[in-house]
Amino acid sequence: MNIEDADMVAEAFDRLQWKFFPVRLDLGAREYPPNRVLPFCRKAPINDKGGTAQLFQIEVLEEFVSHKLREAVEQSRYENDDDKLGPVSHYP
Repeated sequence: MNIEDADMVAEAFDRLQWKFFPVRLDLGAREYPPNRVLPFCRKAPINDKGGTAQLFQIEVLEEFVSHKLREAVEQSRYENDDDKLGPVSHYP
């Protein structure tokens, strides 16, 4: 491999590696960087009427939820025995 090929591979890796860096969800956040992964364990639609927006119910491991958001939705916490992933939050 020559140096030009190595540089191309390094640049491609640098761009792609960040796709595997999940965001930390926070209360009031409306936008997240486009090159980040949203850390959803499960995602299911909760409306089927059409319209201008589609709503989803999501499950997220607690490690990806800010302290402030955890406090706001504390009642949604449960243990996910199916996947053995640990504490999960269920957000409608």
